[in-house]
Amino acid sequence: APAPTIPHGPASDLRRSATLFAMAWDWTAPADEPLHNEPSMIPKILHQTWKTDQIPIRFQAYIESWKRHHPDWTMMFWNDRQLLEFVARHYPDFLPTFCNYESGVLRADAGR
Repeated sequence: APAPTIPHGPASDLRRSATLFAMAWDWTAPADEPLHNEPSMIPKILHQTWKTDQIPIRFQAYIESWKRHHPDWTMMFWNDRQLLEFVARHYPDFLPTFCNYESGVLRADAGR
């Protein structure tokens, strides 16, 4: 059978990924249930971090772009202090490890 034609461009990335995944596992969706319309079990929450509450102007356009492209998502912003407080409150056993990371970006990654 010929390979399916998959359109190119940002809007089709999710469909292309889902189609390639389905092809790799020899799985097909019923004709009335397109792969790209499946409900997600992953909550639509975007966690963003920065050192302080003062985001540099050069990064603000990225934040606004996420909001514009995903208006139904919950946007969560965390600064370094909020991440530290969150870990201390909810994961106290992890706090020494969190505090001993050599750089702030490692703590941001752990927080996300």
